[in-house]
Amino acid sequence: MTAVHQHQQMALAVALVQHRAKISIIHAGTGVARPLLRSLYHELHGEAPRGGPLATSLAGILKTRTQHASASLFAALYTDLGAGARYDAVDWQALVHAYAMYRALSPRGSEPLDINQAWAVAIDFKVGRVTLAHCEACQVPYLVVAHAVFGPTCPLCALYARAG
Repeated sequence: MTAVHQHQQMALAVALVQHRAKISIIHAGTGVARPLLRSLYHELHGEAPRGGPLATSLAGILKTRTQHASASLFAALYTDLGAGARYDAVDWQALVHAYAMYRALSPRGSEPLDINQAWAVAIDFKVGRVTLAHCEACQVPYLVVAHAVFGPTCPLCALYARAG
């Protein structure tokens, strides 16, 4: 591994730690040693990283149409920033940049995805459990999630119909 590649991987690890990604996700994406990642996390956040299981699929995460709309926004940003060209691997740079944009666009008080759930979106693209569709009514891209609790319909139109 070259010095430049090591630097790039460490910069990616720092960005993921700043967003509070789980250590196992950061390690998988960067190869940076787990003890170093834990130390970095503690240094940046003043606390130990969260433990617990990883979300393995969006179908288990998305319980509401609002969450579905949030995931769809992230997915549209993720694919637009480069991941849409190939789904055979997680595009880590697109993940970090799309997540930062997603957070900037998310209204306060919404049900935003965390970085770990955003990673689940990227993984589901990789394995083919999700696709992006375009709503005929509002022309917005939305996620079609295999085995979700709701059908493959536009979450924004569903939320609008419910509000009206």
